[in-house]
Amino acid sequence: MIRVIVVGKPKKGFFSEGVREFSTRLSPYKVKVEYIKESGIPRSPSLFEDVRQKEWNMVRRRIKSKEKIFLWDSRGELWNTDTMVSFLKEIRGSGSKIVMVIGGPLGFSQGAYRDADYIVSLSKFTFTHQMALLMVLEQLYRSFKIISGQPYAY
Repeated sequence: MIRVIVVGKPKKGFFSEGVREFSTRLSPYKVKVEYIKESGIPRSPSLFEDVRQKEWNMVRRRIKSKEKIFLWDSRGELWNTDTMVSFLKEIRGSGSKIVMVIGGPLGFSQGAYRDADYIVSLSKFTFTHQMALLMVLEQLYRSFKIISGQPYAY
């Protein structure tokens, strides 16, 4: 099973519609999406790390001891769909449990990077966390369709 923990819930509109659609499509593959309330962006940049740490502490409390931590972060290693498919096959074969985390608007605290087992980037571009969530869910769905031998060409 894969859990996706997201700091901040998608706002109304096409992001929330897309997330709802892909969450439904992913349900047979036992992918669950959970949301943590974001703290917001303080006026002073000197407080950014405090906010990131507070959000990471909330996420960390939800992570089970046997789950491997997978951060989606623009600083991470660039993967493609084939790499994701191979990773998911390996995880499924080993029986490991994965929690994928998408940080809030300010990203992750230094503690998150230390705790992570995997840090992966969607692109060299930086995206909003709402857009990142939609793209992560789409890539998970695409990967599971490929693993199950079904076509996927939307």
